[in-house]
Amino acid sequence: MKKIIIVLALVAASVGAYAQASVAVGIKGGVNFAKLDGTSASNTFKNRTGYHFGAFTLFKFSKIGIQPEVMFSQ
Repeated sequence: MKKIIIVLALVAASVGAYAQASVAVGIKGGVNFAKLDGTSASNTFKNRTGYHFGAFTLFKFSKIGIQPEVMFSQ
């Protein structure tokens, strides 16, 4: 089992050495429209409008890309 892990680690390291990664950073934003039906003891809910925003980073390699994001939605 240890030999397999070592071989996979070496292969991953060699692939990373040949990859030419490009990095992009950006922001996202927009508007949320929600319709809530129902009532509570003190409020009656109808339509609500909110917003969302966040940031992302794109790591693009030769054939694959990874894009982690962080989003906040109201």
